[in-house]
Amino acid sequence: MEDKKEYVLCGGTFFTLLLRARKQRIAARRNAEGESDGLSDQDVFEGLLKVAFPNFVAPAGSSFKIYTSNYKACRLSSNEYLPFENSELINNFNDVIIGSYDPALVRMSEFIETFISAEDYANWLVKALLELIEFDSDTDKGLFYVENGSQPYDKKHLLQLTEVDLCK
Repeated sequence: MEDKKEYVLCGGTFFTLLLRARKQRIAARRNAEGESDGLSDQDVFEGLLKVAFPNFVAPAGSSFKIYTSNYKACRLSSNEYLPFENSELINNFNDVIIGSYDPALVRMSEFIETFISAEDYANWLVKALLELIEFDSDTDKGLFYVENGSQPYDKKHLLQLTEVDLCK
């Protein structure tokens, strides 16, 4: 009997794809000497959170590393430190996406510039996300905002796009 793979677009899966497309990390020796490349899983996760919630501050200590790992493994979606279930913050972000869009686009462009190796992985990342959306039946009724000033795309029309720009 064949194992049937389930394709699900969730936060942890999205985050894992972003990590695969991140810029090259510095050598472990330099990292051991106290230098940070700013590209750790926690750095990328905090940067991603700030796209939606610009005033987010990561908790101090090792707990954020645990939250990041659990989120990446789809074992944690929210807690008192992660704002994914804070309806006021979510509504604020939704208002930005539906309304002016530019502030969110600028933050996402900055995120990509800071963390993603767009030159090496932009095409792969877009294709991987579109493939995931295509095979995830939970996205069938979703709306996708991918362009400034445009109406949202339903899944059918999103998958017909021939070009998607990751940056502004």
